[in-house]
Formats: sequence, structure tokens, C-alpha cells
Amino acid sequence: MSTPSGRRWAGALLVLAALLALSVWTGLAVGPSGLGLGDAAQTELAARIVWRYRAPRVAAAALVGASLASAGLALQALLRNPLADPFILGLSGGAVAGASLLLLGGGAALGWSVSA
Repeated sequence: MSTPSGRRWAGALLVLAALLALSVWTGLAVGPSGLGLGDAAQTELAARIVWRYRAPRVAAAALVGASLASAGLALQALLRNPLADPFILGLSGGAVAGASLLLLGGGAALGWSVSA
């Protein structure tokens, strides 16, 4: 199996950057209020909806996606196995156990409260 050339990597990164830009634009333009980016330039209410509510949601989604991709890459590189998966290795079960313990009582030690 040969490694991809520099031109191929550049092409793949260009396509991925275009898909990211399209996803960001779609996340900012589409919502339940029916207001788009064109409306945000015209009215203050639309601008508030787009930049105060939609933009942080889109930024958080991009950050979470990049973090998950980085974690998967690190896991596969660490184990030198392209099929390494958190479910196969038991990491997901450990994460669920830790989150459950935190919700059941560990959060109180950190000053967090869980309300029903």
C-alpha cells in the first residue's frame, strides 16, 4: 500500500475545508425561526438570533467534531491499529461509568448540582 502524494493530500484538505465551510454556513442560515443570514444583515432581531444563538452552537459543534476526530486519531496512532475503536477497547464503558458516578454524587464534591 503506497502513501498518498502531496497533491492528493492538498486536494483532500481542500474538499474537507469546503465541506466545513458549507456546514458552518448551513448551521448559521437554517433554523426553526426561518430567518437566514440575509435577514441578519437587515434586522436586529435576526442578527441576534444568528450571532447569539446559532453561531455558538455551530462553533461548539465544530470544536466537538474536531476533538472527537483528534481523539480517534490519537487512539489509532497509539495502538498502531487503524481499526482501533473505543467500544472494542472498553473505553466507552469506562467513560459511562465515570459520568454516572459524577452525576450520582461526585459532582457535589466539585460544587455542581443536578436538578431534576
